[in-house]
Amino acid sequence: MIRKLCAARDCDELALEGAARCADHEAAGKRSRDAAQQAAKARTPVAEWSKLYKTKAWREGAPAFLKKHTI
Repeated sequence: MIRKLCAARDCDELALEGAARCADHEAAGKRSRDAAQQAAKARTPVAEWSKLYKTKAWREGAPAFLKKHTI
């Protein structure tokens, strides 16, 4: 299979097979994405009303309500 150069700026290494970047830049990209996801989770507070969807009352009541009030 033909391998290409890493897509990262100023990198002359060969990219991993099936990837756009070399092993070093793939790992750095994964760390960056993971850090961004963790930061986003930390910024998003769980609203009190969103806990409703995990309750037994919601799981049992929602299908009955939707059946009665069809669109």
